[in-house]
Amino acid sequence: MADTARNSEILMTSEQLFDDTGTPANENSLELFQRLAERSLDAVYRFDGRKKRYLFVSSNFKELFGIESDRLPSDLEKTVFRQIHPEDRDLLHDKVGRPSNTRVGEGEANYRLIDPDGNIRWLHD
Repeated sequence: MADTARNSEILMTSEQLFDDTGTPANENSLELFQRLAERSLDAVYRFDGRKKRYLFVSSNFKELFGIESDRLPSDLEKTVFRQIHPEDRDLLHDKVGRPSNTRVGEGEANYRLIDPDGNIRWLHD
């Protein structure tokens, strides 16, 4: 029971960090999000579905997609999309890529990623 309460608290906190447009609620919330993301073992990112661009990617995200520079490539969205298994691209676009899927738990999908070494990895997004 305590774990459930703790997880709910974390979800509430993450929703409060950004407003409906994906803009950080304040300077402290952006800093908090970045610190939490960098400490996570997950590949954490913020993607603006309306503008079709990444707002933030963690170091684990960069490693997963083979991004070696601190500076993100200008075509990051295309770089990521090319690494998604071709059979899963439509599914991922339908489940995650629509701007209307903004609440926690909506737009979730399991899909395959072809990593920079050619290995197939299963992801949950």
